Amino acid sequence: MITSIRRKFFAIFAIPLACFALSTGARAEAIDIAAEPVPEFTVLAWPVSHMVNEFTSSVSGVVTLSVSRVDWGDLFSYLSTAIALPNQPLLTGSGDAQFMFNITAGERFITSIFAAAAGPRGYSAYSLGIAFAPRLSQVPLPAAAWLLLSGLAGLGVVARRRRATGAVEPARA
Repeated sequence: MITSIRRKFFAIFAIPLACFALSTGARAEAIDIAAEPVPEFTVLAWPVSHMVNEFTSSVSGVVTLSVSRVDWGDLFSYLSTAIALPNQPLLTGSGDAQFMFNITAGERFITSIFAAAAGPRGYSAYSLGIAFAPRLSQVPLPAAAWLLLSGLAGLGVVARRRRATGAVEPARA
């Protein structure tokens, strides 16, 4: 009796759970967006999709993340994006959305995108694009100019003292 109940339970819930598991994506490691450009990728929502990614950056900079519907398949009944940043409020958006935020070196952020297709075909797609602009540190050139000028002034003082004392330079052959 218990075995037949288990079989029925498995038969009723296994296929929907398998479909949901196939449309759920997550990465185990964080993607370094500063090391190499992240290609824009398209995700199929069939009939629902939930994708979670973790990103990091080895240098500070500005991240632009965009989620947009792809004109393929059915329309979305739901497309929602959430971005979790350390020590900042949760960024959320629905439909086509674009986010721009600062990230410091070594920080990680997590994106969570949930999509559900609506229509007779039961599938749709969206694309996720990430652009990264590193923040470059400025070189302190005024300090280098002061150092050069003080070195030249020191050489001038040494040459003037030599002439005042009458020091003779050795003859060169």
